[in-house]
Amino acid sequence: MNAFVRGGDDNDRLWAAAFDGHTDVVRALVSAGADVNLQRNDATSPLTAASQEGHIACVRLLIEHGAEVDAHNHEGATPLYMAAMNGRIEVVEFLIEQHADINSCHISGQSCLWAAALNGHTDVVRALVSAGADVNLQRNDGFSPLTIASKEGHTECVRLLIHGTEVDTRDDEGATPLYMAAMNGRIEVVEFLIEQHADINACHISGQSCLWIAALNGHTNVVNALVSAGADVNLQRN
Repeated sequence: MNAFVRGGDDNDRLWAAAFDGHTDVVRALVSAGADVNLQRNDATSPLTAASQEGHIACVRLLIEHGAEVDAHNHEGATPLYMAAMNGRIEVVEFLIEQHADINSCHISGQSCLWAAALNGHTDVVRALVSAGADVNLQRNDGFSPLTIASKEGHTECVRLLIHGTEVDTRDDEGATPLYMAAMNGRIEVVEFLIEQHADINACHISGQSCLWIAALNGHTNVVNALVSAGADVNLQRN
């Protein structure tokens, strides 16, 4: 019996059951001989679908029956990447135990840790860091996990990522974590990064400083914090 019908996602019963978390259906199909590694047209496997949705029982069952733990779709996303991106901590912890590649990356260069940091999944970030994930892996444009967490204002993620990473890491346009936090008015992150001795006068390639960008966007509390920390009020854009 083959539960997968290529070219028709709606007819892929194993994939659909895994996505919906129907553990009994997954068990029945696998017991009847369904191939746990057959993928949807975009190369997303049943394990990836179950991991994305956080269906831990389905994930365990599929792994027990030989599902490839690091199967990746056409965009490079693995089950662990999708679980991390969606904050599925139980699945993340289980896949780590199954020796999933904790540094696997999407084709954009976004790692599992990067995706978790983007979405503020503190428990997932903690689990990945504890497992030894590379905190310095950058997206293709140079954005680090610390930079994206700072931009989005995820203070607890920033606190976890600061250990072992460069506080003034720059993307391809020269933006640092402090610059991105200042631009977006993330006052808690700004204050924390100042405490961590981030360069308060770091500039974008345009010459815009952290203070300049905070002033542009009217983030008064950020401007006050930077000025109080000694930021140069006379730095000019190019």
